Amino acid sequence: MGKGKVFTAFFLGLLIFLARTEIPSASGPINITADRLEADRRLHLINYIGNVIDKKEDLTILADRMEFYFDEKMEEVIKIIALGNVRIHSKGRNATAERAEYYDREAKVILTGNPKAWQEDDLVTGSRMTLFLKEDRSIVEGGEKERVNAVIYPKRKPPQVPEGPGMAPSLPSPLMSPEKRGR
Repeated sequence: MGKGKVFTAFFLGLLIFLARTEIPSASGPINITADRLEADRRLHLINYIGNVIDKKEDLTILADRMEFYFDEKMEEVIKIIALGNVRIHSKGRNATAERAEYYDREAKVILTGNPKAWQEDDLVTGSRMTLFLKEDRSIVEGGEKERVNAVIYPKRKPPQVPEGPGMAPSLPSPLMSPEKRGR
């Protein structure tokens, strides 16, 4: 195959990849940067290798390598595997692992290799985390050497004291000046 045909096939595969990996409910482009890109239509595979950064709106995924597996026509992503130093950031939620697998049809993510997930100060660790995105649920499993560990800080709001006609009066704060407390 001539260089022109190889480049055209590669370019078409890349365009199909970019068009098909977009999340249907979200708009905007996907921006993937890496040190190297390898595409193999025979294997239905596109590899991003070295310092991979995948950004789409509020979601950023960083990894040493990302593998995108497609259907036979290279039109639909079947699964994505991120390998090595995987870091995921989205709207204040974060996760790290050595491996992340995303299955498009099931909208399922599996994190392995010392996975951790946190939001603010809350943290969950285990040996395997499975996230079911459509169902908004997850399963964290322990392993032979590690149990599931969760550190959760309860979020408490100060109690509200109702005011107004027929309601209980608000109590003066000891931090108020004596004049405002009625003294």
